[in-house]
Amino acid sequence: MRTTRNISDLFQPLEDVLKSSLIPTVVSKHSTPEQRSSFALPARDGGLGIFDPTAIADDEYTRSTVATAPLSKAIHEQNITIEPEKVYTLAKELKSAKDCVVAAKRAAEKTAVANITAAMSKDEKRRHEELSSRGASTWITTLPLREHGFVLNKQEWWDAMALRYGFVLENVPHMCGCGKENTLEHSLTCANGGFVYLRHNHLRDLTANLLLEAGCGKNYFLSHSLFNHRRLR
Repeated sequence: MRTTRNISDLFQPLEDVLKSSLIPTVVSKHSTPEQRSSFALPARDGGLGIFDPTAIADDEYTRSTVATAPLSKAIHEQNITIEPEKVYTLAKELKSAKDCVVAAKRAAEKTAVANITAAMSKDEKRRHEELSSRGASTWITTLPLREHGFVLNKQEWWDAMALRYGFVLENVPHMCGCGKENTLEHSLTCANGGFVYLRHNHLRDLTANLLLEAGCGKNYFLSHSLFNHRRLR
């Protein structure tokens, strides 16, 4: 799309597959067509970076033309040798063109975010603000390194998407063991469910691993308590 103009309509079959197959499988089968534009936003803006090729094809061609204009001019001149001063000037022009493209792309993203949030409800806007806060979506673009615990299985990924966008959690009982309705908020705070202990244990294990990497393993260790829960000492 960066090398050929006016081909946005040719990407429609690809966009149809993204909407009918990829998004329901990777994100959630409960996603709505109205949320497609939200998924197209970058992760830092509360999206997933699943861009609509029909919407960005023409803009990508324009940006590519602007970014490569200095090189295109140098090629058209057909100079066998280039003076050092011109090489330096060409490098400055390329950097300036790249900066213009990045600024234009970011401005377009901000406009898209404004248009999408304008149609959201109050709760959706609050969720979007949380997703757009600094560092809230870095886990999406982080490399899935198993040694650091960054690998999610399918169920964990779908649960994460449900928490991120407010979808219905699959395979969750309607009633909690304590007798109350098993809503998302209740399942995360009820002492019977174990999530309170899991969050505590995750921070405990993370702290222990960081201490070991820092060379403090001799002074800190994990031991089993009477209730078979490990404690950091």
